[in-house]
Amino acid sequence: MKTSHIKIYTFVEKMKYIQATVLMALAFNVQAMTIEHAIESAVRLDPSLRSSKLNQLATGENIAIARARLLPQITLQGSSNELTQTTTQDLPNGSSASRSFTGPSVNHQFIIRQALIRPKELSSLRYAEIQNQICRGELTLRQPQRRAD
Repeated sequence: MKTSHIKIYTFVEKMKYIQATVLMALAFNVQAMTIEHAIESAVRLDPSLRSSKLNQLATGENIAIARARLLPQITLQGSSNELTQTTTQDLPNGSSASRSFTGPSVNHQFIIRQALIRPKELSSLRYAEIQNQICRGELTLRQPQRRAD
């Protein structure tokens, strides 16, 4: 072999070692990533994905709000007043006599209401559940187009 061929051969061998070293260094720096971690990273970095994720969370809260409207309504009210009453009585001799009375007046109310049939709230709950399924991608409004084979 000529010396030029030997030099090229040794150069190629050195490049292989350098490439192998670089690849090994890169392999040690690469970390395994789960699909959940990849999605979280994408949501954190991409504003449109972040907006979509926040919309999904908001539609989940709509379900909680709609369910709360179906719960019983409880009201507790209370009041207390100080009443003063003055009575005047005309006497037979032409004079009058008056008396004042002062006393407390207390009023407390505890009200529980539950409607038996609430179609508006039931439809709101169903709408929120459907909206949440659409947002999560579990339900689509349009059927996918089928390819004609």
